[in-house]
Amino acid sequence: MLLIKKSNIKVVIIMFGNNNRDERNPKEIKESDRKIVSDSDFSSKPSKSTSDIETFLLIAGAISVIKFMWKHKFLSLILIVLFFLIFSETGIDYSDLEWGHIDFSYISDNVEPADMRKHTVMVYLNGTDLESKWGCATGDIQEMIDSNYNLDTVNVVILTGGTNSWKNEYVTAGKTMIHVIGEAGIKTLVDLDKACIADKNVLSAFVNYSMKAFPAEKYDLIFWNHGGGTIYGYGSDQHYQDVGMSILDIKESLAQTNLKNQKLEILGFDACLMATVETAYLLQDYSKYLVAAEELEPGDGWNYNFLYYLGENPSLSGAELGKTIVDTFSDFYTGTNEETTLSVIDLSKINNVVANLNSFAAPIKNNMNTNYNRISQARQNTKTFGYLGEWYGSYDLVDIYDLADKSASLVGTQSENLKKSVKDAVVYYRNSSNVTNSYGISTYLPYFSKYSAEESVDIYESLVRNEYSEFLRRYTEKLMGARVQRDSISKLTPTKSANNDSELTIRLSPKELEQINKIELTIWRQLDSSSDYFVRLGTSTDVNINPDGVITTMFDGYWVNINGEIACLHEVFNENGVEKYSTPAILNGQNVNLIITFDEQNPNGVIIGAIPEQENTNLAPKQYIKIKKGDLLTLKYYAQLFLENESDIEKYTTATKWVNGNKITVGDDLKIEVVPVDDELYMYSFCVTDTQNNEYYTKFIEIRY
Repeated sequence: MLLIKKSNIKVVIIMFGNNNRDERNPKEIKESDRKIVSDSDFSSKPSKSTSDIETFLLIAGAISVIKFMWKHKFLSLILIVLFFLIFSETGIDYSDLEWGHIDFSYISDNVEPADMRKHTVMVYLNGTDLESKWGCATGDIQEMIDSNYNLDTVNVVILTGGTNSWKNEYVTAGKTMIHVIGEAGIKTLVDLDKACIADKNVLSAFVNYSMKAFPAEKYDLIFWNHGGGTIYGYGSDQHYQDVGMSILDIKESLAQTNLKNQKLEILGFDACLMATVETAYLLQDYSKYLVAAEELEPGDGWNYNFLYYLGENPSLSGAELGKTIVDTFSDFYTGTNEETTLSVIDLSKINNVVANLNSFAAPIKNNMNTNYNRISQARQNTKTFGYLGEWYGSYDLVDIYDLADKSASLVGTQSENLKKSVKDAVVYYRNSSNVTNSYGISTYLPYFSKYSAEESVDIYESLVRNEYSEFLRRYTEKLMGARVQRDSISKLTPTKSANNDSELTIRLSPKELEQINKIELTIWRQLDSSSDYFVRLGTSTDVNINPDGVITTMFDGYWVNINGEIACLHEVFNENGVEKYSTPAILNGQNVNLIITFDEQNPNGVIIGAIPEQENTNLAPKQYIKIKKGDLLTLKYYAQLFLENESDIEKYTTATKWVNGNKITVGDDLKIEVVPVDDELYMYSFCVTDTQNNEYYTKFIEIRY
């Protein structure tokens, strides 16, 4: 992590925990003659055309298949039907259904209200893959029932839908339904058939029905599912091509409810990444408090035992109930290595946060050409939420307080005012010990997922237009501007230290440092002894940056193995004694990123879980897959072409490829070890990332141990 200051610039960490390891001396170290090859280097190569014979064979094959199907029409029909039954999770076809135009308000007609209670808690429970794959929704419904809350003081009304299948016997697959929890468990009240759970009319009808059928002194509404923050909103319906709801959709839906006359005590998101200032700002008219997480949530979500405390203390205010939710949630995950955040935001204070965010952004925006490098450096060093690893991208949400703090040298007074407004609005928050620099409210500021930034800013402007949105537009124009050719960096040859052969040094000018966000150590290993492909083992910010521009790093000859297999590690963050890495892998046939953490409690490293690759949706993967005994795990490696002779490019068709390692059958646990590397050929260098998030490599050094 590069902090550009006038004072001493220094970043020092110990990779993979603070272990005392014997010093290793390389037996060979020299400047490499190999040059890294990118995919763009293949663009000038003539494409290989399909031969006449290949074309003939393809046409002949297609004709043969058509003749067979025509001759055996009945058999072909059976095969087609079987194919769709096998490869779809449900036999219910929703493809021809329209949604968004049906008025469901009729469900409140002729409703006989129940007796008045102190609280009615409404849960908009959208199951999606969290239920169909892992049964998370069923688990939380059971948790609500088992909390044994006082039925005389609290109503719990649940709308279910959005998933291909359920792991229980009381919710019908393929239908959207409303239920209430009673003495006998869960009771179904309303059947909305194939209604889309992302339909604004469904949400408004559910809220109005619940408020009429189960009147109470106070109301609460919880959205349960995946979250995607400011840009991607909430939830998705598996039956309708995973369509979801934007924050604006939710606002427009709630505007059609009785909440315009009586605000919720709390509006909660049991979903990832929804504690954004935009969520709070757009929904402030319908609730007193927002309870949501800045970071990804664990798959088990909230601890619904808070209902018991609410039942015993039904006079709790929104702030008090929010604190109870945060505490029961945080206590549930204490000691589990899960990363958790949850905050309670006073929505009556959110306009002040927005005003100060605008005041913070305006002077930077008005002189973006001068300010861009410094605000980009502040952005790089600000706490980011929803970063899924190098291969899966980032939701680019940043903590507002931390952003203001990191930008103090740029806009001092405005930064302090913004920090104060955040502290005033966030009435309570708790983070797990392995989450730092998180203060309760986030916002969107692109950097890591830069290639979707322009589209995301378009979405942002459809939600909010103000000084901050104008700042985003100008900032993004600079982020996406023409790539600067930094030949001076690519021509740099790292030199060996006089005291240590494994220590390398380069020097950058003050002007170059002003345009740099990050400098990393990058390490590669030859795929095999005769290959021109090298596997990137990983990156690390184990780098010293001195104020005179001298940058030093060292590869000590040790790396991480998982059950004896060398691991590819990408550093996610490294701060305050916590190192977090992502490792690409295949778990039981599914592409995942393993999340590995080294910290004070786990100096030798621990695998927190696996983040699955999200399919057909832009929402964050709430569920960390827990790795268990008997699972099949295959580590993956990203390989890049390094050529000694540029003319050898004719031998290859691609500059990069993925390589699978050996299969691991998980036993009682996965053993993480930091071990000496073998005697293969390794290369390492500096990877320099500029303020536009473009990477540049110095020349490489070859090393053997």
